[in-house]
Amino acid sequence: PPLPQPLCQRSCPAHIDIPGFMPHLAHGRWDDAVAVIVEDNPLPYVCGLICPGPCESDCLRREIDSAVNIRPLKAVAARNALARGGYPKIIPAPDTGKRVAVVGSGPAGLTAAFYLARKGHSARIFEAEPEAGGMLRYGIPAFRLPREILAREIAWIEQAGVEIVTGRRVERLEAFFDEGYDAVYVAIGTQLAREIPVAGLDLPFVLYGLDFLKAVNHGQEPRVGPKVVVLGGGNVAIDVAMTALRQGGSMVRMVCLEQRTDMPANVHEIEIAEQEGIIVENGWGPLSITADQRITFQACMRVFDEQGAFNPAYDATKTLILEADHIILAIGQAADLSCVLAVDEVDIERGLICVDPQTAATDDPRVFAGGDVVSGPGLAISAVRAGKQAAESIDAALHQRTPDAV
Repeated sequence: PPLPQPLCQRSCPAHIDIPGFMPHLAHGRWDDAVAVIVEDNPLPYVCGLICPGPCESDCLRREIDSAVNIRPLKAVAARNALARGGYPKIIPAPDTGKRVAVVGSGPAGLTAAFYLARKGHSARIFEAEPEAGGMLRYGIPAFRLPREILAREIAWIEQAGVEIVTGRRVERLEAFFDEGYDAVYVAIGTQLAREIPVAGLDLPFVLYGLDFLKAVNHGQEPRVGPKVVVLGGGNVAIDVAMTALRQGGSMVRMVCLEQRTDMPANVHEIEIAEQEGIIVENGWGPLSITADQRITFQACMRVFDEQGAFNPAYDATKTLILEADHIILAIGQAADLSCVLAVDEVDIERGLICVDPQTAATDDPRVFAGGDVVSGPGLAISAVRAGKQAAESIDAALHQRTPDAV
């Protein structure tokens, strides 16, 4: 039987062959290192910069001193490979004559299209925004992910045979089948900001985190501050707070329900934010926002109930009042599912698309979905795995065979 994967490889959502690419790094064989990585992840430089590195949490080296810096080493391999002329040239399988439409150009969509093209299918991505990348481009600040790096990896994916159509909002999935496509992969992510039942959200100094990040990444240069309060404790809230510092904020506070050890944001990202001067207030839930630019919080005693369901409990006798020139909500994301509502066989639960977890297929055998629109907001590397899984399943469906494990 095959040997079990090392712990670090199992902890990587994309199951990148970490022991396979590390020896190439040690000998400076950058092209060979990248060639190993892109068997499982076509965005090595991007993920080398933004991935929180779950692989490092299970690195066996931790039993001796500290984990190997696996994540940044991917970026080192990618940077040096690009400096030497680019990533390995992809030679696709013979043309199958099959056409697949991919809706959304985030990490799941880019990955699915890349591996479908490698398998010989015609893969065309449709993106509503003027440039490709999805939340990689419009949700992650450029100081974390330089746009030229993202652009180079997307260009390499296009060179592998993927066509990307930007500025095209998909209104109806059925239109693809009218145009002769054999399958559709929905990877539209969760790009809508969630609201919370708090009085005062309609006041002009209250902003939404995703809208704020998109405005900055579109080059609109919105100004905030000097006092800014960011509501939320996840990675998006961290990005919003750090972006607010660069857009006029001089005193930026993050306020969240969770205690420090329970915050959903990556620990390393929280530490970087605090080093930049962001103040984190734990254990508070928003109560009201008033026109005099004050926000009142009540103490959060519990975020989840005994069954593990989100069900915060508060102590109204303990309050916190903060003054703010701007309040920015970064407490969750939702998907715009308008393009799939007319497809009867595509089920939706709690605002997400339902799929077979093994195949990414919906009840309509022609429609597949993956990434955040299925799982909810998550890591880019998890969306990469979803895209590769979908490519294998779509390829199997087009060839009428059982998909291989990914």
